[in-house]
Amino acid sequence: MTLLDRLRPRWRHSDPQVRATTVRELGRDAQEVFAAVAEQDEDVHVRRVAVKQLGDSDVLLRIAETDPDEGLRSLAAERADELFRDLAASRREVQECEQALARITRAENHVAVATTAFHASVRRSALSRVSDVRALEEIAERSPDPSIGLEAMARISDVAVLKRIALGRAPTEVALAVIERIGDPDVLHAIGQDRRAQKMVRRRARTKLDDVIDDEHPIRIAERRERQVELCVVVEDLGIAPTATGAAERLRAAQAEWGDLAACVPSPADLEVRFQHACAAVHAEIADREKRRADEERREAERQEDRSFRQRLCETVDSIGGPDAPRGLEDARAQWRRLGPPDDDQSLTLAQRFAQAVERCEGRYERWQVRDAFRSRLEALVQEAEKLAQSKRLQGGVERARADLDKRWSKLAASSPGKKWIAAERELHERFVRAGEVLEERRQAAGQQDERQRQQTLEQLRRLCVRLEELAKADTIRPAAAEGALHAGADALQQLGPLPATERPDEWKSRLSRAHEELSRRSQEQASAEEWRRWANVDVQKRLIERAEALLETEDLGEVLRELGQLDQEWKRFATAPRDQSQTLWNRFRSARQELRRRGDAYLADNQKRKEALCETVEGLADSTDWKATAEAIQRAQAEWKQIGPVHPKVSQALWARFRAPCNGFFHRRNDHLRALKLKRKEATGQRTALCETAEGLADSTEWETTAAEIKRLQVEWKRIPPSPGKQSEVLWIRFRTACDRYFERYRRRDELAFEEKLLEAESVLTDLEALRASLAGSDAPEPEGIATGVNEAVAAWARAGPIPAEKATELNERFRSACEAIDAACPAALDGSELDSESRWKQRQKLCHRLEQLVESHAENLAEPSPVDLAEQLKQAMAANAIGGSAALPEEQATQATIEEAERLKARWERLGPVVGERSRALSTRFQKAYADFRASRPT
Repeated sequence: MTLLDRLRPRWRHSDPQVRATTVRELGRDAQEVFAAVAEQDEDVHVRRVAVKQLGDSDVLLRIAETDPDEGLRSLAAERADELFRDLAASRREVQECEQALARITRAENHVAVATTAFHASVRRSALSRVSDVRALEEIAERSPDPSIGLEAMARISDVAVLKRIALGRAPTEVALAVIERIGDPDVLHAIGQDRRAQKMVRRRARTKLDDVIDDEHPIRIAERRERQVELCVVVEDLGIAPTATGAAERLRAAQAEWGDLAACVPSPADLEVRFQHACAAVHAEIADREKRRADEERREAERQEDRSFRQRLCETVDSIGGPDAPRGLEDARAQWRRLGPPDDDQSLTLAQRFAQAVERCEGRYERWQVRDAFRSRLEALVQEAEKLAQSKRLQGGVERARADLDKRWSKLAASSPGKKWIAAERELHERFVRAGEVLEERRQAAGQQDERQRQQTLEQLRRLCVRLEELAKADTIRPAAAEGALHAGADALQQLGPLPATERPDEWKSRLSRAHEELSRRSQEQASAEEWRRWANVDVQKRLIERAEALLETEDLGEVLRELGQLDQEWKRFATAPRDQSQTLWNRFRSARQELRRRGDAYLADNQKRKEALCETVEGLADSTDWKATAEAIQRAQAEWKQIGPVHPKVSQALWARFRAPCNGFFHRRNDHLRALKLKRKEATGQRTALCETAEGLADSTEWETTAAEIKRLQVEWKRIPPSPGKQSEVLWIRFRTACDRYFERYRRRDELAFEEKLLEAESVLTDLEALRASLAGSDAPEPEGIATGVNEAVAAWARAGPIPAEKATELNERFRSACEAIDAACPAALDGSELDSESRWKQRQKLCHRLEQLVESHAENLAEPSPVDLAEQLKQAMAANAIGGSAALPEEQATQATIEEAERLKARWERLGPVVGERSRALSTRFQKAYADFRASRPT
């Protein structure tokens, strides 16, 4: 390497191989470098590498016109055409895509635009530029837009091409349209039978074939002949296996189909004989099988019926019991004898079961007889007890008779049969006990009835004494009540009636007499005081009359109504007066009161009319949706209602309810409306908050295209949410927009972020590796196993980091190599067998070395002096290229170029394997470097 090479960029290195490798490793952003190399580099191979990386169509077209190498000019034109193709198929503006389409020259690129372009107008324009039938066929099959596929198919007239489209993977609409254009019966028949075609296409082809040809067409005749042969095979298969499920139904179906086919076209004699013979054989086999099966089923049914009857007899004997057991057992034995002797194992088993059932039945009958006698004695005792419980006399010997029955029952229960069966006779025992309880309940009820009668008399006497004492102590005694109580007391003193044994009649009579006398004295005193009170009320009534007459001069009707109510209450307190003055005073008071009432009624009626008018007003506003104005109007009506005076009490509640109902109804509706608005705003806020959280969660995503589509979808969804006023909505919008802007800013810088991320990963690996290298010089150096583990982890992490951008790749690779070599120099044994010196890497290096040595040998052979024949062939190729625009390079030259490119790929793969570590790998590295140097030396300048 010269000093000048060290000072200038590597893509301007004096070595063409270095320049080509550098250009190949540069990123896509180095377009200016690619353009400079493609136009100015003196080596055609380097220019070819730059052209492959170049993305400027104008530069590519200039190279296609001016470059001295014919192959490179063709490559540049092809690359420019591909760029125009990608631009025309992109999402750019339609006009820009159309301009790119106009500059495309290759037919295959027109096909690609017609099938993949984003804009429909661009796809149609590209289709209009295609004329080759094969290209039209490709568009019809590949285009995801059915309209483009249909237009391409419409321009094809070759039936063979149309058939290929129908049988290919074209969209269903296009394939069906192809069927409509084909009229050849043979082609339609072939499509309808070909399994490669879609099911709908095959069905449509068969349907159209039915419309095109009739039953006498050779195709139909051949189909029927083929179907008749298939029917013969089907029936013959049934004859081989006539026991198959549904053989008879399948035979009848085959015969029916044969008859339909024979009605359309006569069958060949040999085929007819073959089919009829097969049918007859199947019929005979099926009939014989059915007969055998029916006989076997009949015999089995008879045996099953005999066993079932014997089993029922066994069950019948097991169920016989009670007094009818002897007769039932004799009938069962007679029926069993009529069945005859058993003839199989199951019948013998049933015979043993029958004999055992008979023995059990006889034992049950003997036990029943003993128990029935015991039960009869119990029933007799129960009947006597029940009869005793219903007797009319409850005194005397009833108790002794019941005690005798209890002794007899206990004696019977203590006997031997009683110990065995008394627990099972629960019903009789309950009846016996219940009869005793009924007898005792009747005796207790009679005693309780007498006691209740005495208690009732005592309670009546007590209430009468209390009533007389309370009336005698009362401040005011009603004459009627006093008179009634005195009469009742006099009657009780004459005859007290029966009392409980604990009570003394003399004491009650003395108490009743004292209360009677006290009440009589108080009644006389009160009558005298009442007469004096009537005389005192006269002055009070006169003052009330004067107040009422004074109110007749008052204009304040509300005050009149309030005073009139107080006058009524006070008159009721002093209503009694001497009989000679009472009526006169009442007439005078009533006259003034009636006049005041008339005026008050008129006042109340006027208030009622005004309030009814307000009711009508609010009722007219009850269904309004002008919430603000209506609320203000109703509130004014409510204020006016409060200013209006009272109405008659009879209509007050109803009128107030009438006024309140529409008011409440409107305000309830308004509250519901406001709540609904609030709920909608809350829902919208919740939706916006969820969108904000989603957008914020995606803001730091690195799934660029997927996340971009998702955020755009979120933006569309944001616009769909109804707007809602308020500061919170604005805050959420700023929050959402900030998250979206953050992501799209990162999306714009995605290449820089990826570059930074890869650099961070690489720096982290290098830092760990360099720290491991530095630790080898210290006193606490790790063991060889730890060194190998650390190197393996670093190599694995370096591989996971992926390719490093070109502008940093050289520096970082050099640091990685230096660190590994330093570790290997410091501790060679530690890296033996590590990832850098693994068997798999050594084998890869060995294969690369061997392949490069083979390329060197083949390259040396290709560099031999061309023979006259080769020169003539080269001249021929050049003349042909000049005529048709192809490449003038000989096959040998093309092979040489391919060998050079292959060698460069091997060199790049060798470098990707990492630093060389270990003796074996160093030996292979020496071989590889020597082979590569020999290859470089043998390359032509």
